[in-house]
Amino acid sequence: MAQYPGVPWNQRPDYLALTQRVDPAGVVTTYNPARPGISATDVTSFVYGQATITPNNWPEIMYYLHPPAEWTAFRGTPSPQQKIDANAQPMVERFPRQGLPARPLLDFSILPDTICSQEELWWIELWRRMDPRIRWADILMRIEVPNRTTDSDRKLQNSTNNLINRHDHPRYFMLAWHSTGAHGMRSNRVMTMVLHEVAVANPPLPPNSTRGLTPGLINPQLGNVVGNVVPQPPQRDGQSRLRVPLLPQAQANLPQPNQIQRAQVQNNQGRDNGGRSNGAGQKRDRTGPGPKGRPSKRQAQDFTDDTTDDNMDTGSDETTSSEV
Repeated sequence: MAQYPGVPWNQRPDYLALTQRVDPAGVVTTYNPARPGISATDVTSFVYGQATITPNNWPEIMYYLHPPAEWTAFRGTPSPQQKIDANAQPMVERFPRQGLPARPLLDFSILPDTICSQEELWWIELWRRMDPRIRWADILMRIEVPNRTTDSDRKLQNSTNNLINRHDHPRYFMLAWHSTGAHGMRSNRVMTMVLHEVAVANPPLPPNSTRGLTPGLINPQLGNVVGNVVPQPPQRDGQSRLRVPLLPQAQANLPQPNQIQRAQVQNNQGRDNGGRSNGAGQKRDRTGPGPKGRPSKRQAQDFTDDTTDDNMDTGSDETTSSEV
């Protein structure tokens, strides 16, 4: 398992490959499979180094058990400067919070300029693992959220955080790398479970690796052969994607992107939601009381509540994020 000891994090071959923005040959310009969102502008903009990544061929970073020392060192380096577009204009978020100025878009090489509102959550895990300086604000401001408010950002952050911690990490045998405080992921049941499964794995796993537990190839050198693949675990519909609430009036009157960003967004070819619609009018109401007055499943498991599990530096986002 390649760890590249001593190589600065942003000079590692995998970092450089995943952050390559365009195909040098000019051939690959779209994602495969393609993944647009629920509107023409609701897409994950194209990054060549991420063009063919799927849950079946995750990068090696998704199989690291603990972050290496180079990751920790890179986390302490300054955030990048504001991104500049092709017209030499500073880039800002397309859908600012109501009554507040647009926040600057920082130039994180790993992050697409726009993120689909129904993007799969494991992408957020991958982006944050590849660049630990990314804060929640840097993710949220790239997502198309009509009628955005500070409260809607907080709810989206909390629901996404909870889904990753309570759903994805246990399923994929991953530890959270952005935990803060005594009650974070590194002292809870998920950490205990993951470390136990790694310790008792037979045959033993490679050092600092979850290959053999996390979905994907057990031994990459053998390829996709019988007995060498851990399949993706089953999942409930909707638990593996972002949950951006869209009010009916917002759906009928989507705001237009900022002028300085419109041309670039139109040129982006994005990932879609795998053919899924936003589900409006298709699901029965799960928010009302259940039989005999019991709370519904959604009420009992409110993913918008704050969590102390791996808060992914939510506190730092409020004080030192790119909002200023």
